[in-house]
Amino acid sequence: MPIKSKLKELMEIHGVSIAKLSHDAGIAIETIRRARGDEIRLCRLETLESVAKALNVRIADLFEES
Repeated sequence: MPIKSKLKELMEIHGVSIAKLSHDAGIAIETIRRARGDEIRLCRLETLESVAKALNVRIADLFEES
């Protein structure tokens, strides 16, 4: 079952750029770019936790099951 990323949508809602999220979450810009893609193939829980914390959302808010 594919998992669809909602990161791009959440970043737009919160008015956060790739560079700012990268800085706030302590994650490489390239990782943020990949995570903004349509489907999540592989992601560490630590990464999801850092991104969710930087956006002030729950980890579950970052994706949806298709």
